[in-house]
Amino acid sequence: MKVLKYIVVLLIGLYTPFVFSQNEDSLRFVAKVNKKKIAINEVLEIEFVFNKEVDTFIPPKFENFTINQGPNQSVSIIWEKGVKVFSKTYKYSLKPKVIGEEQLIGNATIEVSGTQLQTEPMHISVTKKRSLHRANKKAKSAIKNKVFIVTEVSKNSLNELDSLTVMHRIYFPENFEMSSFSEIRKPVYKHCIIKSEHKKQFTVEQTEFRGSVYRSIVYRQAILKPEGKGEIKVKPVILDVVVDVPTGKKDIFGRYLRVPKTIRIKSNKVSVNVVK
Repeated sequence: MKVLKYIVVLLIGLYTPFVFSQNEDSLRFVAKVNKKKIAINEVLEIEFVFNKEVDTFIPPKFENFTINQGPNQSVSIIWEKGVKVFSKTYKYSLKPKVIGEEQLIGNATIEVSGTQLQTEPMHISVTKKRSLHRANKKAKSAIKNKVFIVTEVSKNSLNELDSLTVMHRIYFPENFEMSSFSEIRKPVYKHCIIKSEHKKQFTVEQTEFRGSVYRSIVYRQAILKPEGKGEIKVKPVILDVVVDVPTGKKDIFGRYLRVPKTIRIKSNKVSVNVVK
């Protein structure tokens, strides 16, 4: 006779994998979703995670949802203080079919050596359609105000024999992480000779700007020589940057979960007077 057991579903944020010690005798099985409340035009992410290889995995029927993607399988095996840590995940992306406060996602089941383990059913609140473009635009605008690029110069004026150092510095909050960036428009220097120009190493510094502390990266630096009397002009730089932004949610270890966001930033234009 098969033994049937139930465990409480853990409803927590996605994107941080569960890990379980392989030397633990108990079979563990959890389900987790990225949201408990979604709009009818949004996507729900659900994961089923267990800590041992199993004979059978049976997903819920998802009667009130359409499978948009999945199941996607992933396995994590790491060694921690000499102990093998294993977890396996089945992930689905679901689109709700109807609006309602308690849209049911039924039991998922795994079986190993004649023993079955199930998750408890869960309920998801589905609301009316919302403007994803407006929400995404608002979120990106809020992030864009916190991530910016500044063209900095070593002098506000110089004579014809001097050199001018120009740095293009990306600023972002202390709780953000910079993943990558790409140049949409490179720096353009007018009425000068470029003595040297190079991309800086990807080094993060702590920098104060207008009374606030930021993390910053100097991604380009140039040394310019005036061609004569007048102005050296530096045209704005445009970059696409990818930053990892905290969601405000934590994983089971107390660490803040982050999501990548891509935004476009533009630097200031600069003019420096050249005198005799």
